[in-house]
Amino acid sequence: MLRLIPFRIRKWFPPGDPVATAVAMLCVLREDLLLELQGIIAEKLDRLDDNQSAYRRTYFWRNSLRTLEEIRKALNSLNSKPEFRDMLAREPTTIRMAFDGLKRELNKASEAFLRVLRNHVGGHLDAAMVQAGLDSMDHGQEGMIQFADTLGNIRYRFAVDVLWTALLREVPGDNTESRLENRLRATASLTPAVKAIDDVVACYLRARRLARIRPRRDFPRDVVRERRGGVPRFAVRRWTSPLAQTLCVNRPPPPSPLSRSLVAAQAQASHQSYPSLKV
Repeated sequence: MLRLIPFRIRKWFPPGDPVATAVAMLCVLREDLLLELQGIIAEKLDRLDDNQSAYRRTYFWRNSLRTLEEIRKALNSLNSKPEFRDMLAREPTTIRMAFDGLKRELNKASEAFLRVLRNHVGGHLDAAMVQAGLDSMDHGQEGMIQFADTLGNIRYRFAVDVLWTALLREVPGDNTESRLENRLRATASLTPAVKAIDDVVACYLRARRLARIRPRRDFPRDVVRERRGGVPRFAVRRWTSPLAQTLCVNRPPPPSPLSRSLVAAQAQASHQSYPSLKV
């Protein structure tokens, strides 16, 4: 059930309030990430697929790198503020554990690959990376270009070849699909950021008595699980189908182009509701 609830934005996010500013930024970034996830998993998006669905998915994936890095910075900034830490301390243990776990995963991902990918293909396109990719490209690799009488129908279909060759140039071998899968799986494991932002917003609204939202006492088993000693930890979801196949050049996408786990993660995030919300 969808409900539209009016409220005064200035009351929720007052001026000169760093905590309110950080929460407002997370709200914007949440919508960015949801849009990008939908752009990745959609089967077909009409004119956006004029230059192959592979390019459209790559485009939204590149943007999601920037958004995830911004979410990481916003969560770290918010967690550095004593007022928010006091708010979070009053939340159920599962929510606190999930927040801390995701924050650690985002920081770890940033060090391992996220910041580099954002700098090279997300925030901007790195000339040195593209040059290195072109230098190492196989002599027999072919691309496609689409000419037409109208400007809107001309398509450089080889652009996705150039991008992914540059991105994967440092990994030798012919297992392109496997390498693409590894890249995409790593970013897909961070999709619980959407749910974590919902928890942050709900925590903020409850603490400041801006809305009555029932605290969520449980947490999805695929995000928090038990390890030895009974301490919950963040669990990375495993993909079950090769998303990378949809990004391979000159190859038609399979009937089910995306992993079930990413579809489930996006669906879970986009259908989250707060049944007891009262402003």
